[in-house]
Amino acid sequence: MRLRSLDTLSGRFILIILLSMLFAQFLSVVIFRMQAQDIFASEQLNRQFVNAERVVRFLEGDTEQTVTPEVLLELPGVLAVHDTHSPWPQINTASRVKTDRFLKLLSGGRLRSVDAAVLPVNSYVDAPTGSVSNSALLGGRSFNHLYLSLEIGADRWFNIAFDVLPVRRPPIWPFLILITVSFLIVGTAAGLAANHISRPLNELADASRALGLGKDRAPLRVEGPNDLRQVLSTFNSMRERLEATLDSQKHILIAIGHDLRTPITALRVRTSLIQDPTERQNMDRALDELERLTDAALEAGKEGLEGEPMAVVDAAALMSSVCEDVQDLGWEVSFEDADEGALVRGRPEQLSRALKNILENATRYGARARVCLAADQHTCRINVDDDGPGIPEDLCDQVFDPLFRIEASRNQATGGHGLGLYISRKIVRTHGGDIKLRNRLLGGLTATIELPIVTQS
Repeated sequence: MRLRSLDTLSGRFILIILLSMLFAQFLSVVIFRMQAQDIFASEQLNRQFVNAERVVRFLEGDTEQTVTPEVLLELPGVLAVHDTHSPWPQINTASRVKTDRFLKLLSGGRLRSVDAAVLPVNSYVDAPTGSVSNSALLGGRSFNHLYLSLEIGADRWFNIAFDVLPVRRPPIWPFLILITVSFLIVGTAAGLAANHISRPLNELADASRALGLGKDRAPLRVEGPNDLRQVLSTFNSMRERLEATLDSQKHILIAIGHDLRTPITALRVRTSLIQDPTERQNMDRALDELERLTDAALEAGKEGLEGEPMAVVDAAALMSSVCEDVQDLGWEVSFEDADEGALVRGRPEQLSRALKNILENATRYGARARVCLAADQHTCRINVDDDGPGIPEDLCDQVFDPLFRIEASRNQATGGHGLGLYISRKIVRTHGGDIKLRNRLLGGLTATIELPIVTQS
């Protein structure tokens, strides 16, 4: 199963859910362990009381047997027995427990009185002479001890300290299994919920990229929570309005281009009637420039409307064909193919038009063009070098604006109509690539056309 990146909405959603669950589980285990400590301590003390009652019943029930500390030490839970002339001295300073439960057990046997107290484990003192203790139970105890003083005769007391074996706490592995299973269940549910939320957003991102590249795409399905449905619905409405506006502008541009042909033709007829050869030549030159500008406007307007299908294109073969075509026109162009078999997806005629515009600029301003194609795993790069004067660095991006020319006179002899680079970049960007210009250190300009590589399965 592919791990989701934490830089995605789904990844962060799942991470937040799992971390929150981990914190809640950890807190619940800590609280349980704290409460279990008190429960275990209470259980320990209750067991000591039970063992103390057994001692009292034993002393009251068997009045014939001689009772020694060694005999009492064999009873369950007895930690130490002191055969002394006075009760436990610690009992006088400790919080006495209710001894009613022990006094009720007195039946007129050998016991005269009973006194008891619960003392911390560190209150245990060294046994005096004549006392015995159970060394197997000494040390390592963390619970309070029950101390019992039993008067069995004149100036004779049995002071008994009780202890029990530790209560076994529940093992930790069931908690680990519970946390793991909970993680799997909650993680799966969070993944499904995150996918339900992120899938429409991913489709929205894909649709936005397709819209920016001028690709046709069906409207997005409006589904999901209410706020997400509003976003998807708003995007569909925006896309429809934007496409309608762009189509309207393109059709207007095409219509203007067509309508200009009629007055241009009429002006050529009138120009032919001019008697002055110089004036007639100037008029023809102006009409030629106007006609080229009209053709360029028509070309820009028709971009994306001709419906040429997408195809997988061999970039090297396409570039070689374009170079051969422009060489037939007398342009000085050379082509070096460094990577054969670089495949791109696009419309061959549009890409040829974009490449021709770049080569035209290179040969117009730089006398000659040297073309080199290189490709890596993801990108095909076509570099077009010329020997021209270059352009100012601050204008390397502005020259792609429509009708922009560095030479402001708009003289066809010194510059084009200002739409060639605009059309070329528009075509390349609709194919998912880009065009960039940079000045070379040794003089001249380099135009780099980048197109995404098509991976073959």
